[in-house]
Amino acid sequence: MSPEIYRFTVPDTARGERLDRFLGERIQDASRERVKKAIRAGACLVDGSACASPSFRLAPGLELVLTLVREDELRPETGELTILYCDETLAVLDKPAGLSVHPCPSCPENTLAQRLAAYFPQITRMGGLRPGIVHRLDKDTSGLMVVALEENSRLALAQSFARREVYKEYLALARGVPSPACGDIRAAVDRDPVHKIKMAALAEAKGGKNAYSRYEVVYADPAKRFSLLKVRIFTGRTHQIRVHLACIGHPIQGDALYGSGKTGDPTPRQMLHAHQLAF
Repeated sequence: MSPEIYRFTVPDTARGERLDRFLGERIQDASRERVKKAIRAGACLVDGSACASPSFRLAPGLELVLTLVREDELRPETGELTILYCDETLAVLDKPAGLSVHPCPSCPENTLAQRLAAYFPQITRMGGLRPGIVHRLDKDTSGLMVVALEENSRLALAQSFARREVYKEYLALARGVPSPACGDIRAAVDRDPVHKIKMAALAEAKGGKNAYSRYEVVYADPAKRFSLLKVRIFTGRTHQIRVHLACIGHPIQGDALYGSGKTGDPTPRQMLHAHQLAF
């Protein structure tokens, strides 16, 4: 299996942070213990020099490179797949809510990637635990995904996403009714400095990454309890729509992470669906 290489530049906000903590919080596919093990084995470079100390204290501007060798191969698993389009190079499918896209320490099995490996065994030639995956949806978000079935299409699709050439529009059931009925949300997003499992709107000066969404109210409840929104995203930050709608005071119905702890929500999960995808 080919190794995965992760590169980071230490921001000002991480001054004095431990090396293993910094890397562990940013590499979602590996546990902190696995990151520690890799550092001790000499797989981490700090400004080009090997650093075998997980407790090394960071300074802003340091360039970090961590090489992780996969510990096991992707194990195919049978399961339902709703395939909307397929040819020799790619497939477009409708991911159900409740299904993780690829294995991670907290969800090592029953993922979309493992179902894809069973349905399209040729993708395992690409190696890794997420062969053919060029973008992701949150576990509890449903909707359209495109996956590559061979290496050339994987590279081309990944490049299209990186260049922001892919049109992505979602449907969201939000709490309350935004005013105005359509608008742009430009709020930089990065890891919440206090609650590490969350993302947050952070000023770019504090490490936030540029994020841009546009919403339009499709239907407004006359009692203003909820609204159905179309949301187009121009950037692809983690949890971007969830963070942005919470920022304007209209979090997604059923979103336990960004819904401000409201009770009495009858929805079974975050009501977010990837509705249109063009590439």
